[in-house]
Amino acid sequence: MFNIILSSRFFRYFLSLIGLCGLLFVVSQTEAKFPVIQPDAINLTESVFLPTIIQPLTVPTSSPVVDHFTFIETFDGEPAVPEPWIDENWDVSVHLRDQDVLYNMFEMEAHHGPNCEGPPATHTITAYEDTVYTCRNHMMTALYGVSQYGGYGLIYFTPNRLLDTSSDFSIHFDMSTFRANQQRDWIDVWLTPYEQNLQLAIHEFEPDLQGPPQTAVQFRLDVQNRLEIYLHRNGTETKLSPDVYTEYSDLITPSKMMRSTFVIAVFSEKLYVGMPDLGLWWYERDVPDFMRGEQWAETVVQFGHHSYTPDKMCEFLENSADCGPNTYHWDNVILWPTEPFEMVHASPKLITNSTNNVLTLDRPAPAGAKIRFAGVGDTLELSFDNEVTWQNAILQDAPSGQDRYFFRSYWMDIPAGTEKIAFRGTDWTFFGVTGGEWAVRDATVWAKN
Repeated sequence: MFNIILSSRFFRYFLSLIGLCGLLFVVSQTEAKFPVIQPDAINLTESVFLPTIIQPLTVPTSSPVVDHFTFIETFDGEPAVPEPWIDENWDVSVHLRDQDVLYNMFEMEAHHGPNCEGPPATHTITAYEDTVYTCRNHMMTALYGVSQYGGYGLIYFTPNRLLDTSSDFSIHFDMSTFRANQQRDWIDVWLTPYEQNLQLAIHEFEPDLQGPPQTAVQFRLDVQNRLEIYLHRNGTETKLSPDVYTEYSDLITPSKMMRSTFVIAVFSEKLYVGMPDLGLWWYERDVPDFMRGEQWAETVVQFGHHSYTPDKMCEFLENSADCGPNTYHWDNVILWPTEPFEMVHASPKLITNSTNNVLTLDRPAPAGAKIRFAGVGDTLELSFDNEVTWQNAILQDAPSGQDRYFFRSYWMDIPAGTEKIAFRGTDWTFFGVTGGEWAVRDATVWAKN
């Protein structure tokens, strides 16, 4: 992983670029020629291919250059076996809804073999920490959202960068296109103002959690093989119909091994969402007014993988033999323009009444920080002073779904210098009957620089 500084002219050409021999993106100059950079080699070349969707713009030699910070994640590494992915620059949350899968999920076969052999080879996983892993210089998410009660699960991975989406911006990622059950398993990307982010954001009508953030834009790979946009504002959801209804599966054979490029971007007041290598743009339109304003200058970006009883409805699928839980393969995440924020990790990942109740931070909490975690229970309390005093955990505001028997997202101030946090709670009940243990999962501390 590494970072590079780009000029504000970068984005005008970024959308137009298709990689010729790998991941390429444009670094603008004050000349008429536009060198490109290969993240894996940092070699400059003048080879550029510009699709006709966006014509290249001439950059006057007298134009000023304003540098911006670009975030790049290439998930490099070739472990001998599938290796849990832990990175200090990313916040990873893994969630399963039901009590019987609080400690481990049901067994599934995740892509790549026990020695990282490529698909169709698989290896067996049940542990939460094994659901996000690396092999062969890329990262996988594998999830089985099922339990004896039905089931729902999700994974979010969030970089420690705030994306400025108030003006021109770009999000680029490479991902496998095979879906084992597109009715019940999908990915999404959420954009949420920093102070309104939900650790476990979810579509309004899913059977879990507490709904979407108060303000957010969701790009969801829905039942169809295309990204579709949902605007969330104060409990009201608006779906933006795509300009083009073509699915990527109409143009390519979905693959477990090949990773295709997806782009979400705005430039010159136009919104683009699509797959540039295919010349496929589901959205190419004016930016919605909702996506403008200073609240979007500090935007949290979350990449999600959802699994909702993926064994169901298999009889309606063409590839019913492959139906079940899925593995997505991810690579080459690029965000522009961004600013870093401080992210402090903590252990253990799970705290319950039957485990150690003390969370230990990797380093002291900085000034102005928030603690962010998912929790379930009739009550949850925290102590920042070695259990001398206690205070109620504070829910992050969301427009719906505040039921205490679902995991919910918490977001509250933490005193500067804190290194340990104690938790206590009461088990959650359903109509007066105890349903399961109170629990806290995947806590981190965030602070804007």
